[in-house]
Amino acid sequence: MSGRMFDLGRYGFGEKMLGWVANNQSAALFDPTQPAPFTKEITNVTNANPAVYTSAAHGAANGDIILVGGVLGNLSVNQLGRATAVTTNTFQMLTLEGAGMNVAGSGAYVSGGYMINLTQAEFVSDVIVGNGRVGTDASITSRTDVGGVFSSANFTWTTVSPDYPGQLVAAIIFYDAAGGSDATNRLVAINDGKLQVVCNTNANSSDTVVLVEPLVAGIPSGTQIWFSNGQSATTTAAALQGDRTLTVSALSGAIPAGHQADVTATAAGLPFLPSGGNVNFTVPVLWYPGLPTAIMAL
Repeated sequence: MSGRMFDLGRYGFGEKMLGWVANNQSAALFDPTQPAPFTKEITNVTNANPAVYTSAAHGAANGDIILVGGVLGNLSVNQLGRATAVTTNTFQMLTLEGAGMNVAGSGAYVSGGYMINLTQAEFVSDVIVGNGRVGTDASITSRTDVGGVFSSANFTWTTVSPDYPGQLVAAIIFYDAAGGSDATNRLVAINDGKLQVVCNTNANSSDTVVLVEPLVAGIPSGTQIWFSNGQSATTTAAALQGDRTLTVSALSGAIPAGHQADVTATAAGLPFLPSGGNVNFTVPVLWYPGLPTAIMAL
């Protein structure tokens, strides 16, 4: 999910409330462990099928698109999916592809975790409050919109220092700066350096090749991939942008078609520990078919 639009950001472009080229655009380095109205802490996830996530007063509704990251121990639950079976303090998730499959656990929860509601968040202050912003936001220049694909010149955050020891930057938030403040600047997209890998053919536990939907970015060799049914695979060769197969060591278990994984892309650079130096963002080369690896796509 290396470039995913917020739902209301997509709506804003559709209704001409936002202008990628016409308006000023900015990018913020984002620490999602800091709570905000639609960025919440996760305190437990069950090792079950479906996995049950606990997040106090999370505010999600059934059908909301939720990004979960940072969960330790129960690694397969770090996914992008749709909320279901929602209660005040808990929810489950379904995969985004096909009919939607349960996101299942893969082990005991240890610690950590955050959720970002990509459906309900509309303005910067909905997801970034206080130390959620790291450093000073970068302005995005030389913006282009070609065939509904948004791109720009490369940009830099200067002298980025952490707000507290060990602070991680886990994602970049892109927003339309025409509103003038966090409360009125509309969210556009989030980039966490990951791509969504979708298994498109049933994979058996003995298989060493997994057939997937075309990759929107590369994946390094030696990457452990946790699928949404709780099973994992480790790549034994690098996969390239556009590939439809992953070469892996034997799977931990069978993976039915339609299950997904959020996987860190080659040279993604996220997450990282800021140390006072400059941080550069290189806008990737556009790629078709499907979603490009540019900042975002409509």
